[in-house]
Amino acid sequence: ALFMATKFMRMGMWPGEINMGGNRVNVAKAISAAGGTAAFTSFLGLRSSETLRPQDFGVPRWEGTPEENLLALRQVVRFLGGCDVGAQEMDSDVFKLFHEKSGKKQLVIENVDEAAETPTKLVIPAKAKYILQWTARQPYESTRRQAGEYEDAAVYYSYQRFPFVGAIIQEFIHALGYTAVSTHMMGYHTNAIATLTGMGEHCRMSSPTLVPKYGTTNRAMWVMMT
Repeated sequence: ALFMATKFMRMGMWPGEINMGGNRVNVAKAISAAGGTAAFTSFLGLRSSETLRPQDFGVPRWEGTPEENLLALRQVVRFLGGCDVGAQEMDSDVFKLFHEKSGKKQLVIENVDEAAETPTKLVIPAKAKYILQWTARQPYESTRRQAGEYEDAAVYYSYQRFPFVGAIIQEFIHALGYTAVSTHMMGYHTNAIATLTGMGEHCRMSSPTLVPKYGTTNRAMWVMMT
């Protein structure tokens, strides 16, 4: 039953038919009909109409040193239930660790003022200076005492929570007055980036990233650019 419950909105996907006010409503179908996508996560982030930014009321945005910025972001990640965050300066070599395409769209860096998403490409402004990698751990006790062949509820609960956490981190940076773009849980080589950001390293288990503090029990090792 817990496995069934934690399937709800996993991977950030909108649900199909659910009960709302006594009616059965197909949420995914309604959002698709309105021009939306299958999930609430997006390259540009939520950018909610309810989110106020310094630019909206004529005050300067907060600016700190790179070290202060990283500490502030770490506190946000931990407040939301994550573990840590690391940073690496972006350059042409680091960009090689990203896939050429994400979700069938070309991932490119262009000399533009603002990040953009079109029907064919995801555009990162050339002025973006850093990649950020935030981490979050899969429920440890549930993982140790897993039921089934792929840890069932522990995995699904992680994929239910962490897309939301990533979206809120993006929205936090947006609310500060900056831009953060992300291909979320895909589109890049996690282990290589973790080595650069100090979040972990490649290990003999093949695909998982080995984290000094938690071993291979992290589920999220996700990346955004800002």
